[in-house]
Amino acid sequence: MLIRLFYKPNVSFLLMLITAIACMGFVMHFVQNEFIRLSANWVSMNSTVANLDGLIRWKSQINREYVLSFVKSTISLDIRQWYTYSKSEVDMLSKLPQDSSELVEHIRRNLLVPPPTDRKVLEAKDTSKGQAKKVLQYFGNKSHGIFIECGANDGNFLSNTLWLETANNWTGVLIEAEQNNFKGLMAAKRNAWLMPTCLSLTQHPSMITMEKSGAWARIKGDTHVSDPTSVQCMPLFSILLAINQTIDYFSLDIEGHELDVLRTVPFDQIDVKMWSIEHSNIQEGGDKLMDFMILNGYEALSSTPEEQKGKWAQEDFIFVKKDFVTDFNVHAIHNH
Repeated sequence: MLIRLFYKPNVSFLLMLITAIACMGFVMHFVQNEFIRLSANWVSMNSTVANLDGLIRWKSQINREYVLSFVKSTISLDIRQWYTYSKSEVDMLSKLPQDSSELVEHIRRNLLVPPPTDRKVLEAKDTSKGQAKKVLQYFGNKSHGIFIECGANDGNFLSNTLWLETANNWTGVLIEAEQNNFKGLMAAKRNAWLMPTCLSLTQHPSMITMEKSGAWARIKGDTHVSDPTSVQCMPLFSILLAINQTIDYFSLDIEGHELDVLRTVPFDQIDVKMWSIEHSNIQEGGDKLMDFMILNGYEALSSTPEEQKGKWAQEDFIFVKKDFVTDFNVHAIHNH
């Protein structure tokens, strides 16, 4: 029977074969659509999304590129969706100015990862070099504040915000670009939003390569989308627009590029009350950072000799906005 089928026409067999091929095509089409929907964690393609100009991951060309990149990627599956990039999308992003509404929407939809629903009850501990308690001192032990920490690492190691969260119920955004660190950050299950990105050194998004040494990672240089260590950087101002909150405290520790990033920010359009900024790796020196922040409406908090040896002031400056001077901190700022 099988031999005869290959040598003589068999209408029933041909009809069955055609039907099977048609069914397989339908199944493959369905699987492809489901893969696109689930792997990239996309929202449904409604008319509002379809009408956004230029910057939509869900359009067909970007879809195809993204899915192919996702399948070929060697990045760990649990974080791959945030470290897979479509060249068409990257090209479009790079042309957008930092105050672009499309860019802000992209950050909200694709980069802000909400706090886990099964978050851990974390032990109240201060893993910083004293920055966290210094911040609380100047905020009068404020509870339920808002922070951003860029260079968040795994959310525990030398974290400047963990104590604020665990001791005084602060929350905010933890930004970490390096892939392994971001996996640790997700595993920490902190009560904060996460962002798997870096801060752009220009007023436009850019692709860079990360270089890691031990627990630290820094920008190495420009890169291509196909590089497995490539990361999409976003302008800091765009991120602040996406968050759309007054920030009580911003911890900035990005291994030498702090001043480069700050120079991209229109300070008259943001509201950050206090910063701790690492100065020890800035090539131009800490004095340049000090002058820049004073010029933009901040003053530096003084530090004790003890704090300057082995504690926060050895590597960081803490700045407070000049119009953020209240009864509880005015004495501390000027006379501590």
